[in-house]
Amino acid sequence: MKADKDVFTRRQMLTSMGGAVLGSALAPQMLAAEAPDPGQQPRAHSGKPSSRPNILWITTEGVPLSVLSCYGSKLMQTPNIDRIAREGMRFENSFTTNALCAPSRATMLTGLYSRRNGVIDNKHRPIGAGIPLVSEHLRNAGSEVAFCGKSHVGGGLRNYYWDYYYGYLGQKPYVDAPIAEGVNGHIERDHLVQGYSDDVITMAAADWLEGKREKPFCLYLWLKAPHQPFIPPRNLARLYDDGTKVPVPETFDEDLKGYPGKPRAFAHCDNHIGTDSTGVVTLEALVKQHYASTVGLDQNVGRILKVLESTGKLDDTVVMFTSDHGYFLGEWHFMDKRLMHEPSIRIPLMVRYPKMIKAGSQNEEMVLNLDIAPTMLGLRGVAQPKEMSGHDLRVFETE
Repeated sequence: MKADKDVFTRRQMLTSMGGAVLGSALAPQMLAAEAPDPGQQPRAHSGKPSSRPNILWITTEGVPLSVLSCYGSKLMQTPNIDRIAREGMRFENSFTTNALCAPSRATMLTGLYSRRNGVIDNKHRPIGAGIPLVSEHLRNAGSEVAFCGKSHVGGGLRNYYWDYYYGYLGQKPYVDAPIAEGVNGHIERDHLVQGYSDDVITMAAADWLEGKREKPFCLYLWLKAPHQPFIPPRNLARLYDDGTKVPVPETFDEDLKGYPGKPRAFAHCDNHIGTDSTGVVTLEALVKQHYASTVGLDQNVGRILKVLESTGKLDDTVVMFTSDHGYFLGEWHFMDKRLMHEPSIRIPLMVRYPKMIKAGSQNEEMVLNLDIAPTMLGLRGVAQPKEMSGHDLRVFETE
């Protein structure tokens, strides 16, 4: 796409804002981040847990456990996401309260069920008036707060105060997306920003992290990949065009049997492979496109971890990775999410904070994405508001 007066590179946007945003840019052609050798033992860490740790909250889109190597995938390799699990705690039974983008994200943002926060579908509903975000509680407790990426809620969270904002409204394209940037509570208008949107957003988050921080920070890095239609970065577009055989779920042919034991609504839903408007007509196409997009996601996780490490902030930062929901990759001949079956509602959740969490920990308790908000507050020593649902996951604590 050729630049014109309404098409900006990210560096041009920074210049247009008069240099208000601190931090040096990553190289425009970002290379895949190199994850540490899994065979290496985690370094020993000294010092007690801080009562005011930084927080990096990475949320992605439609990642089921089956595509992450830290959860047992044999075909996929996600070394950077695996690093968070290997050096922290991995939750084995984490679930979303609503397997749909906007409602799930609103629940994580507020710590409230969908019926209470007002975001009950993907129809661009804003969070209900007067309902505070987790970020507001953290900011009131002395944190700088930043949001980079996709919120999917109505208004794109632009009606809230952010020390730094770099995001878009709704569901925007993977390439050359309209993005707005802002600092100190003031957000500029949207401009088309050239490049693969998740790479651009990760670069923006990295720029901000590299700047001098006077206070502890909470950075939301909420990415789009691997949302359908699956469009991986250009260098990964043919990643699995090598004859790789994709796994066929045991329930793949249940549709041919009439879905025995399933209700009519299940049998007649419109997210069967080959019937979706995205044009994915085969299991192989579905899985390979999703996998390649997930590899791109993993590379961006590696890039942001590398920035934390190079700036000396990694071990003083709580790093959390999760997804808004899971995804059907052929189970019952389905794609997409929505239905309250395990591939759709079960989500990855892992947290790295070596001053509190023992490396390689696993937790078998059932937890919800509803629990993330009070946990974030608890890690910063902020009391959980009485109206907030969910529980602070004290299981993080180690001897």
